[in-house]
Amino acid sequence: MSIRQLPDEVVKKLQSSASITSLRHVAIELLKNSLDAGATKVNITVDYARGNCTVEDNGQGIPPGDFKENGGLGRSHCTSKYPPDETIYGRHGDFLSSLATLSLLLVSSKHKQHEFCNSILLHQSRLISRYLPAPTEHHVHAFDWGTRVVARDLFGSMPVRVKQRGSMSNDPTFASKEWSQLIDDVVAVLLSWHGTISLFLKDAASGREIHLKQDNTTELSLRAPRLLSQAFIVDQALSGTWIPLSASSGDISVEGCVSTEPVASRSAQFLSIGIWPVSNIHGTNILYEEINKIFSNSNFGVVEDSSSKVRKGVERWPAFYFQVQIRHSLDTESIQQILDNRTDKLKHILDAIKAVCYGFLKKHHYQPKKIQLRDREAAARKRPRLTAESRCRSTSLSQRQSPFDGWQRIKVGHATALRSKTVSPHVFAETLRPRKERWVDADGQLLRQPFDDPDVDHRPTPEPSPAPVSFRARNSPSRTAVDHATSCSASLAKRSKPEPTPWLKGLLSTWTNPVFATVPSAIPRTYNDDAIGDRTGTGFTQFAHDTDDCGIMFESGSLSLSGSISKAALEQAEVISQVDRKFILVKLTLETKSRDSSSSLVMIDQHAADERYKLEELLATYFHHDAHGDLTVTTEPLDSPIHFEVGHLEGELLQRFRHHFRTWGIDLEVRNDGGKKDESVIQVTSLPPSILERCRLEPRLLINLIRTEAWNLAETRQAPLPPSRASEGSTHPWAVYMSRCPRGILEMLHSRACRSAIMFNDALTIDECRALVRRVARCAYPFQCAHGRPSMAPLLDMGMGQNAGGSLAAEQVGMDLKEWTED
Repeated sequence: MSIRQLPDEVVKKLQSSASITSLRHVAIELLKNSLDAGATKVNITVDYARGNCTVEDNGQGIPPGDFKENGGLGRSHCTSKYPPDETIYGRHGDFLSSLATLSLLLVSSKHKQHEFCNSILLHQSRLISRYLPAPTEHHVHAFDWGTRVVARDLFGSMPVRVKQRGSMSNDPTFASKEWSQLIDDVVAVLLSWHGTISLFLKDAASGREIHLKQDNTTELSLRAPRLLSQAFIVDQALSGTWIPLSASSGDISVEGCVSTEPVASRSAQFLSIGIWPVSNIHGTNILYEEINKIFSNSNFGVVEDSSSKVRKGVERWPAFYFQVQIRHSLDTESIQQILDNRTDKLKHILDAIKAVCYGFLKKHHYQPKKIQLRDREAAARKRPRLTAESRCRSTSLSQRQSPFDGWQRIKVGHATALRSKTVSPHVFAETLRPRKERWVDADGQLLRQPFDDPDVDHRPTPEPSPAPVSFRARNSPSRTAVDHATSCSASLAKRSKPEPTPWLKGLLSTWTNPVFATVPSAIPRTYNDDAIGDRTGTGFTQFAHDTDDCGIMFESGSLSLSGSISKAALEQAEVISQVDRKFILVKLTLETKSRDSSSSLVMIDQHAADERYKLEELLATYFHHDAHGDLTVTTEPLDSPIHFEVGHLEGELLQRFRHHFRTWGIDLEVRNDGGKKDESVIQVTSLPPSILERCRLEPRLLINLIRTEAWNLAETRQAPLPPSRASEGSTHPWAVYMSRCPRGILEMLHSRACRSAIMFNDALTIDECRALVRRVARCAYPFQCAHGRPSMAPLLDMGMGQNAGGSLAAEQVGMDLKEWTED
């Protein structure tokens, strides 16, 4: 079958589905159309279950001529906003035609200078009906003039999207996520818009609604926090903490405002280039990353408490809005090119924003780290390096070579001029005395690389001058001076250091360096590295047993194992001994693909192994099976409930995720204090027994746990799935669900397991070592500690020793190991 072009309707559907991705996107684009029409009032209604969106505004309206047969309404690449202007969004004329391809689209409008309302109905890019004038049910009801756009059954012609829409509509988490994201997108558009606007947003299915008002007559530092508090993104109490900021460089200017109080979520961060909002929905935008990096490298959000450890609390993120202006016309394509770094504008924008943020932190004494501006970095890369060779060419006398000539980045300093004087041969000979060269000169200039001690005797001898000269630099001596220095250097080399006194010998033998500890002696070895040739099979072609150091080596044997370590082998392991009261040395069987048995020596970290067992013991008691066989969290009521106060916005957030906390054993109640309108009181009544005592003694940990988890859920827009029925026959049913547990609970369990586990320097008998190995072998994850680090490491493949020429048997190795550990 030959290659043929797709039908026109299929091409339109593919193009439209690529440009329109969700109902939220439809609402935002229709809002931009309303703003382009000069609307000051906009009503938006969405219905996620049915895929409907209605936008009604009081803009100028559409002239009646565009509704006629020769009009361009609803047709591809027809727009009234050409040529494009950087103060409006519309310019391509393809959105309404794409929307008509994917939905049943009704457009009704009454122009401000005309008497009648007109409408047009489109479905799958085909005209269904045209009304001039429109019937009463199509009129714009909320305003005297304006436009009303109704999109019904979005993606109705795509069965897969219809099925997905039905499944998502039954999920309350999805609806809540989409609603919150829609509010954020609307706020981003209103913040970047230059006019006054009043907006009403409603969810038809849940009945949720919100009113937003943007007044362009006030300063940015006043209207930005006001709009964010109206959208319940930040608390109203932060309204007086916003500081205006501005900067300009070349054709780029930045204006914005930042709150001096940190917030608990990155949802209060907005940025736009011109009137085009820059989204950070996935948290990977470079502009947002650089801003947050500067704030995280400062004391912004640091909590002051009694402990000496510097830490940041739940509120650690900056709340800000920045608007970048570029002095030329912008559109969506050029914005995307800037963000993709396909132009040179991105680095200039980053430098301007970083400079503004750094100045803000510096002025408010948050001790930010110094920043490297990309413009200066690029200038440093373009700056020509001055090497030692070029310095030699530029001076009449030979100068010493800089040790930093091979470095990639350098700062070129000026060489210090030496005073002119005549140097006698005796004085020059003294300069060749073996000694360590200095790191810096008298002016503080580096003379050589740190930790690089060149040998004076191996330096090249300077070339003699053909005629007597006046010695202005000690690197240019005459022939006489060289001859004299050569004769003196032989006698200098023969000199020996004087013997230290007995008191100094005793001091050096007993003194311990408090900074750099003495390097411990090498671990005894089973074979000599020099005697090892190439490998064949599972052993070595040559093998030498070093009997001088007890015949034991742990360095190279672990590089290659002929099999793998399993939980079953660990349970049958043979305990040899405790090593240094820190590790347990065991011998176990390796699982191999062949039938040949092989064994290995493994060192187990006694603290990590017991920590893993204690953690899984706590996790196993965290759940229990109810009467229906479902896995349920065990909870215990508190004798005295724990109370704490939060802001009104955070109280609503905790009320929203109350069921999530109850699923993981934290029962809390949210109530509003009648005397304090802007605050909510949180009362915790029951907790899981594994964390109850710690939370009762340190309520601050519980408060931070609850607040951090709530803000994380609000930022990710999706709650982890709760525990459900466990799989039949599972020995560790908790393992499937604890990965979805709140991070704060896991950290408490890890801390409790770590503190109650066997520590280093705890002496264990051989029976206690065996019991510990058996316990950790029954764990779900025996090979890592509670913090994810390895709990054991293989040292030697006994099969290697057996196949390496037969000079060393496994029993002999085990006997030698026992002798070594006993010593």
